[in-house]
Amino acid sequence: GEHIITLNVTDDMNNTGIDKINITITIETRPDVSIYNITFYPEDLVEGENYIIASLYNIIQDAYINISFYDGNPDVDGKLIESYFAYAYANTYTDLYAFWENSTYGSHNIYVLISNSTPEESNENNNQANITVYVKARPKINQVQCYNSTNWIDCSNLLYRNNLTQI
Repeated sequence: GEHIITLNVTDDMNNTGIDKINITITIETRPDVSIYNITFYPEDLVEGENYIIASLYNIIQDAYINISFYDGNPDVDGKLIESYFAYAYANTYTDLYAFWENSTYGSHNIYVLISNSTPEESNENNNQANITVYVKARPKINQVQCYNSTNWIDCSNLLYRNNLTQI
């Protein structure tokens, strides 16, 4: 509410002064859930089954939210990976997961969105985050492949006399 602060000042020489200041104090009671990090498991992604981890922080009050994970921008052509409702407890860090079942080889821009908070949030400008990741190709079945720190290469014709550290 609105408050008036009155200052009565007296200095060393006994001079006095009075001043008044009007201030308004507003206490925010609504939650504010924000996405502060997106990580992956395993860290070194290979096409197939991976997990996306969205780390959230919520202040003020518990909130029941919808969290959605997309491969690509959801406003353009993003493909929904997973969406569900979860609790974001006040003044607590929360990790929420999406199972990315059919991740494919190549570069992907992963988006995480928070929506439909109950109660309504005080700030919805921090409810979307994205990160670009690279998913490596999985070796082909019935083919021997080696990883040379950047790519999978065919190792089917290696002889035992070859030095494997040179691959």
